[in-house]
Amino acid sequence: MTAAILAAFPDFVRPEINWHAIAPELVMVATIVVALLVDVFTPEHSKWTASSIAGIGMLAALVPVLTLAYENETVSMFGGSYVVDDFALVMKGLFLLAGYLTVLISTNYIAEGDYAEGEYYLLLLSAVFGMMVMASSRDLIGIFVALEMLNLMEGFDVKALGHNSADYLHLVSEAKKIAFADRAAYLADRGSMPKGALQMLISKEYAAKRRGEIDLQKAAASYPAGVLAGSGSGAPVDFAGRDFGDTIYMTVADSQGNVVSLIQSLFDSFGAGIVAGDTGITLHNRGSGFVLTPGHPNQIAPGKRPLHTLVPAMILKDGRPWVSFGVMGGDNQGQAHAQVVMNLVDFGMNVRDAGDAARMRHMGANLALESGIGSEVRKALELKGHRITEGRGAMGGYQAIMIDPKTGLMMGGSDLRKDGLAIGW
Repeated sequence: MTAAILAAFPDFVRPEINWHAIAPELVMVATIVVALLVDVFTPEHSKWTASSIAGIGMLAALVPVLTLAYENETVSMFGGSYVVDDFALVMKGLFLLAGYLTVLISTNYIAEGDYAEGEYYLLLLSAVFGMMVMASSRDLIGIFVALEMLNLMEGFDVKALGHNSADYLHLVSEAKKIAFADRAAYLADRGSMPKGALQMLISKEYAAKRRGEIDLQKAAASYPAGVLAGSGSGAPVDFAGRDFGDTIYMTVADSQGNVVSLIQSLFDSFGAGIVAGDTGITLHNRGSGFVLTPGHPNQIAPGKRPLHTLVPAMILKDGRPWVSFGVMGGDNQGQAHAQVVMNLVDFGMNVRDAGDAARMRHMGANLALESGIGSEVRKALELKGHRITEGRGAMGGYQAIMIDPKTGLMMGGSDLRKDGLAIGW
């Protein structure tokens, strides 16, 4: 190996240097350089990785070894002759620079690899009940839960069932159970979801298949998650009883056609209880949305977002925003969104009534109902196998703006269940 290296660089060889003595160091340097080149320039690597950084650090660590190897020698290279002190100074300078670059690259690597970054991402659209419903497409519950529920119910004559009738509320509850079974199995940070899962779960074909499992006369105790080739079993995540608030929703629209649908949440009371410096920004504690099940898409991991319950949404009509809305309230959000959409589209309610109308929320083994749903309906639901509980305080809060597609007139609605208001100027 030593002879091969020396033969490859004849002009570099000088008899006054004991090259054989430092051959191991030269081999190490060559190996590290090759490893760095492979690590950085292979297609699957788009940035410096830990092995690259370690390699540069090892190069810097060779400074004393190489300096000692040249002690009391004269070196001829780069067009001139250098005594050991001069050459050692140059070598030390070069390797100190390598060490400095190691720190810079390490810092860049940590910033890019170990912490989540802000992103822009496309919105998710689904045509349901003749309208286009749009929800966030990242790791939020709105990826598919509300849309899947709407797709499932689209195959029934919802209007004929009657608003908040026993049959209607039963259907909403069963659709929710199916969608949440799929949520438990698949919903996670977008990059961690199994390939093809999202496309399957919001497809019309999948909804038609799962729809046949719903018995309009009997409540199911549970439903299995949809089967996707190569996927594991679900690990349920239920925020019922743990979603204590600290979520806000707001929507804004202007005369130029700009519309914003925004939701922000700390999750638990005061979130993590940590404020970022003197900014006044409190950090959330939604990391509790992770699971510990090995191999699950939502398994906790560095640089990964947990399952969320947040759903900023819009309904489009003829490709333009018609209703921008959101409903706060943890696990209530997906099922409340589905009810709001049907209130607006199927039952023709205005923007205020769509939010104020009595709602249901399926929670664990219970079906929570608000007081606006009468005793006859409750009895009929119990006959179908539902366990009814009171829903006061469990339905979150709704805010919305409706925009008349012809005149541009804006109408605001704010839920009577909690603080909020509609303002126009």
